Amino acid sequence: MIVGSVAMMFVAARERDKPAPRVHVRAPERPWLSREAADQIVGAGGTIGPLFAGIELGGSAPTPADRARIAAFARAHDVEIRFEIEHHELTAIRFAVTFGGCCGYEGADGLAARLGRTQLRCECMCGDRVSGMWFNNWALVTEDGTYMRGRVEVNRVELRWEAAATLDDLLERAVAMVGAERGHARSLAGDRWSSTETSWWTPSDARVEVPFVGAPRDGRPVGFDLTFDRGHVAGVGLELEALDSDARTPFEAALRKRWGKPRIDDAGEHWTRFEHGRPIVATLDFLGLTIRVDRNANG
Repeated sequence: MIVGSVAMMFVAARERDKPAPRVHVRAPERPWLSREAADQIVGAGGTIGPLFAGIELGGSAPTPADRARIAAFARAHDVEIRFEIEHHELTAIRFAVTFGGCCGYEGADGLAARLGRTQLRCECMCGDRVSGMWFNNWALVTEDGTYMRGRVEVNRVELRWEAAATLDDLLERAVAMVGAERGHARSLAGDRWSSTETSWWTPSDARVEVPFVGAPRDGRPVGFDLTFDRGHVAGVGLELEALDSDARTPFEAALRKRWGKPRIDDAGEHWTRFEHGRPIVATLDFLGLTIRVDRNANG
């Protein structure tokens, strides 16, 4: 009996000497971007929100006071906002937010749904429109003529606003880009540059995104397809989604306005114009619109 009591006392003493189990305190998750805060950043239809009141794309760079105000808002709501400035002119506004936690992708998808995120759409044999998967990269032009570029990557949403380009703007940019040194062209493009794999239907070595939406039913970003010769841009192509007769009309009008009277082949598909010795060929066919500017008359 005495031996048993001593043993129990020994075990109790050992239990008292054991270190207390470590308590793992889970760090609180950062709150998601609230709807009220999102409404300040993004307006209806993907427009620039009221947070940027008084700041105009294509206008003067934001004042120090506006920069300080918007930076304070970004810190308070744990988002990223920055401006692209060229020659003291505001060319683009960028926004990004990351939704934390186990289900951050739900927050990202929810915000993207409010921003005009597009779906792959096709038509079945019976003529009905069928919706498919969501695009993770999409673009749209808002009612006020602003180009909005959206991207979703798991739990992160990124947006960019800039002035939307017209077809005339694209022709001008394509002509100006031909002959540029590859490294210089890539530096100017920044993250709008992406590498591509050359194929028989897209003979390009790189693509530069342009602020233009190709067709009403397809909101994917459009880009210049570039080919190179001895380290310089030799050709610039712009390929859009297939155009029906109604969608083709404004493109034909813009080409005539820009080129005057181009050479048109018998089928009416190939329009050729020479500028500074460079042939510019626009092809309007069942595949859509393709514009190529070549460095030499021989292509």
